[in-house]
Amino acid sequence: MTSTPTTDDSTTVTTTTSTTGQGSTSQDTTGVESSTGGAESSEGGDSSSSTGDEVEACAPELGLYANDDCTTLADGIDAYEPQYKLWSDGLVKFRYVSLPDAIDSSDADYWSFPVGTVLWKHFETTGGLRVETRRIEKVSDDVGPDAWVFETFEWNEAGDAVEAVVNGSENVLGTDHDIPAVADCAECHNGGEDGMGGGGATHDAVLGFSALQLNHEDTDVTLASLSDDGLLSAAVPVAAAVIPGDATAEAALGVMHANCGHCHGGDTPSGGMRLFVTVGHDAVTETPTYIDTVGVEIGMSPVVGIPDYRILGGSVADSAVPWRMGQRDGDGMGAAQMPPLATEDVDDDGVAAVEAWINSLPAG
Repeated sequence: MTSTPTTDDSTTVTTTTSTTGQGSTSQDTTGVESSTGGAESSEGGDSSSSTGDEVEACAPELGLYANDDCTTLADGIDAYEPQYKLWSDGLVKFRYVSLPDAIDSSDADYWSFPVGTVLWKHFETTGGLRVETRRIEKVSDDVGPDAWVFETFEWNEAGDAVEAVVNGSENVLGTDHDIPAVADCAECHNGGEDGMGGGGATHDAVLGFSALQLNHEDTDVTLASLSDDGLLSAAVPVAAAVIPGDATAEAALGVMHANCGHCHGGDTPSGGMRLFVTVGHDAVTETPTYIDTVGVEIGMSPVVGIPDYRILGGSVADSAVPWRMGQRDGDGMGAAQMPPLATEDVDDDGVAAVEAWINSLPAG
């Protein structure tokens, strides 16, 4: 199996597995090869050596790999790739999932996962240095972060072992990457509830694994494959699980959906503003994002210098959404930064996509 990781910028990284199944490398657009977290499927094979001795899996705490050099996934684990990416300060990310049973997809936008579901997100630099892997496992029939166990792991410099991190770790292996404290995971995986003024759109703690996010072909697990494999309790029409509009609108709404929608979404969105695109819209003007932002005034705000409108057609200067995306001053009352957590660098491409859409709108 070949998995395709993504960077948060425009760099394309392709992971290629060898025909012998002995390793994988990634190659960025500069042509420099490096060892990566990408791994091929074990395809039902075992993890024993040719002598019959059992081989200890690489980083066994993760439960992710079948061999001793972190290149082969354990049985039952598949790579997936969300269509719209959550910004992580330019790191390369690989994502994996293990589903023991069908997802409750009776609500096309807000899926509930079966007990035993495990998801992993692996982070590394564009040079191939492994820095962090996150693991979440559903352990009860409830819905939301209390039904899941969250774990974060820091890699050693050799990239062949991990250590659990509970209280966070800053500037991992000399990089600018910070691992969050486990206690902070619910800030995003709970949609900002009890912290940002709303319940958000994160129904069952999982980010980036949904009908809209998996409705594309550049992923091993797709919306269509989940349905074909009997892993959805109710089929979600492929034609409905799209962001409407032209390429400019799709890019902008996709950025906001992935980076803002888990807090700004659902029935009680943070700040009363929905940026989570739900399934089944035929036009951009029907989306929650358009309805709740375009031409809508900010009103009272503790943020100094914030523009007057959430989004004002034809005027980036008067639009608060891209302005706040371009700030980096931490969280807390009066802070301008959005997203407020887990990022120190501005997503320039994301800001540019939103600004391009604003400039394409009729003047407000």
